[in-house]
Amino acid sequence: MFGRRVAYVVGAFASLFALLGLVSATTAAIKGGNHGLGIVRVSEAPQPPDPVYWGTGSTKPDSEARARRVSQGAGARLSIVTKVAGIDTGDRFNLVLDGSVISRGVGGSPSRWSDQVPAGAHRLGESTNGAASLGDYLTGARCRQGRTEIPIDQSSGELNLEAGQDVHCTVTNHRKTATISLRSRVVPPSRGVRFDLTLDTAVVAPDVRTGATTKPVQVVTGRHAVSSIASNGAQAARYEPSTSCKAGNGNVPLDAATGELVLTKAGQSIVCTVTNRRREGFLTVTHRMHPAGDTSRADVFVNGRLRSRGLPSGGSVERIKVEPGTNRLQLAASGFGTAAFYTTTRCRNGRTPVQIDGNGYLYVRANQEVLCTVTRRKQPAELTIANRVHGPGVGAAKVAFRLDGKPVGKEALGNGGTVGPLRLASGRHLIAEVGVSPTHDLSLFRQSTSCSSQSGAVAVTGGGVDLPAGEKVTCTVINIRRAGTLRVLPVVAGPFEHGTHFVPVIDGRAASVSGAPEVRHRVGTGLHSVAVAPGSRASDPLRFRRTVECYDASGGKPTAGDGRVYVGEGQDVVCRITSTRFAGTLAITTRSDWRGTAPATSGSFRTTLDGLIPARRQGNPAQGHGALVVSSGWHRLGRVAAAEIDPNGFKLSIACYDGRGQPVRVLARRVWVGVNQSVRCTLRNTRKTGTLTVVSLLKFPSPVPAAPALFGLLVGSQGGRLGSQRGESSGPMVVPAGLVTVDPHSEGAVAADGFRRNTTCVDGDSRRLELIGAQVMVGFGQHVTCRVTSAR
Repeated sequence: MFGRRVAYVVGAFASLFALLGLVSATTAAIKGGNHGLGIVRVSEAPQPPDPVYWGTGSTKPDSEARARRVSQGAGARLSIVTKVAGIDTGDRFNLVLDGSVISRGVGGSPSRWSDQVPAGAHRLGESTNGAASLGDYLTGARCRQGRTEIPIDQSSGELNLEAGQDVHCTVTNHRKTATISLRSRVVPPSRGVRFDLTLDTAVVAPDVRTGATTKPVQVVTGRHAVSSIASNGAQAARYEPSTSCKAGNGNVPLDAATGELVLTKAGQSIVCTVTNRRREGFLTVTHRMHPAGDTSRADVFVNGRLRSRGLPSGGSVERIKVEPGTNRLQLAASGFGTAAFYTTTRCRNGRTPVQIDGNGYLYVRANQEVLCTVTRRKQPAELTIANRVHGPGVGAAKVAFRLDGKPVGKEALGNGGTVGPLRLASGRHLIAEVGVSPTHDLSLFRQSTSCSSQSGAVAVTGGGVDLPAGEKVTCTVINIRRAGTLRVLPVVAGPFEHGTHFVPVIDGRAASVSGAPEVRHRVGTGLHSVAVAPGSRASDPLRFRRTVECYDASGGKPTAGDGRVYVGEGQDVVCRITSTRFAGTLAITTRSDWRGTAPATSGSFRTTLDGLIPARRQGNPAQGHGALVVSSGWHRLGRVAAAEIDPNGFKLSIACYDGRGQPVRVLARRVWVGVNQSVRCTLRNTRKTGTLTVVSLLKFPSPVPAAPALFGLLVGSQGGRLGSQRGESSGPMVVPAGLVTVDPHSEGAVAADGFRRNTTCVDGDSRRLELIGAQVMVGFGQHVTCRVTSAR
């Protein structure tokens, strides 16, 4: 009857234990061992492990079961200990004896039950308590009386008890387990992107790089969630996670709804790969030029990265991988310059338009295929041409410009002139110039052209410039005059007056200031006229004969010197212009006539010629000079008196004669000396004199002294004696013109200071003359009479 009550115990587990090789004979004893992966070590024949899983069917209330056992009478004592081995997941069970629950919620810590039971057959079993599943456990029972094993059928849980036995049974529940290893995979591979690998929300491996695999982790059978968390350098939103698992060479399926791994077999070794694939969109770019014949190419940039260089019109760049989100598409001119274009961009995903703004920003979604067509048309360019002329003698230079062979701008453009700005199609244009003035023979200039825009220098090749689209270009055509240097050295030869000098003249213009003839003058290549101009009044060109001699100081061949000289490029030409004075001779003799006023004094006067004493240059400063070589023309004659002589007291007369004895005219002490003429001049200094008569009168009171009184007379530097006779006269005396001293004085027995004197003087016309002290003025050629009255 007891056996029939436990007949409901699930028998399906017998086949399970047979499959696992865990059941052999009911009398075999099983020993403890390693049950971690469902593997049991046995000492003899294989025995079931401590855990054995049983199904139960229905159970009866505990009170009813106990009453039935008691009514049957005591037979044996049965003690049961229930425990969970291995991984404790928190599951709980009910212990069933003969179809009745005898203990509820066992598991975790060991649970003990003991009671008297009738002798005979009994059946042990378990039922679930809560959400636990007996299918997740291996359950086994072991019974003993003392050290004697009491057989129990592991498949049905049946055992036989004899009266008086005290049997102890241990029921063990062992959780089925397997191992899981996690592997990280990042697509595309990136060493800087890492993830934390999680198993059932717990991080089992932090910061794992792509390709790394964790150690095996022991888990229970059932459902497990395998995932990853973005770690170092990774952004979860940019990656699409997926998981795949394998056991050996076979795939382990995942729950299609939840993506969880479902383990049903104990002891499996599972490897799960967590793949984080970069979320990507795709961008295809097509380049088109308008008009269609334009061969301009473009460089394609996506998010600042060059994706295609030199993409021609009609070309495409296929399926550029981009991150989901905002991306930037840019096209730049390829090759020369930074051409500017009018650009139109249209994008679509299939037939759906995708918006792109004026800066090239567009939004691409994950796995989206976006096609963008960029149509470009070149912007026009602006060109300004400037003329620059440098070098000597280019002030009047004029040029005209040709653009692509056609005239442009003014036909006579001077230095600093400009043409433009001209609005032109971008691309290559030829610039040429034509000289339109006699001073702008292009062969006499070195030409160069340089161009620039707001973006920098623009290359010029073969006379042409490639105008970048949308740029403002300025091209400067520079003409540098081919040149050399020219020096004109004035030289004066022969006799010349003081201050004579000449100024160099090149091409009709004074080439240097007075006194600086050594200056090098930069001149253009070609013929140049050279001459000299008078630098002072003494440099009358009609009085000079000139010769011109030129040579190349830079080492070249001698250059012709006929007043026009050729200066080549880089030459240093020197022209020496010698001015030789036309000349004659002049002999000067000096004579002095004192007119009896004093003895002649040799050397009292010296002669000057043109303000200079000739003796300082040549000759003897005595009575005269030998023939002097002088320049032809007027020469001024003069004199210099000795310090003790007043030259105003002498009259100068000049008489000149030529070599044939013919008189030569003298004007204002200037005499003309012709070319190769010999002139002799005599300078006569005649003393200016007058006459003076002194009458001495004596007045005595009565009686008159018996002896006459005598008075001496001092007239100038001459002395005389006058008597006491009334009216005694000295007679006319020749005296130098000027102040003459009339000084009577006593002599002999008569004391002069005993007289009062009164002197009066008159000229030849009886006009009274004023006396200054004892002096009277006697003019040149004048006769003066003075009366000296001495009264006692």
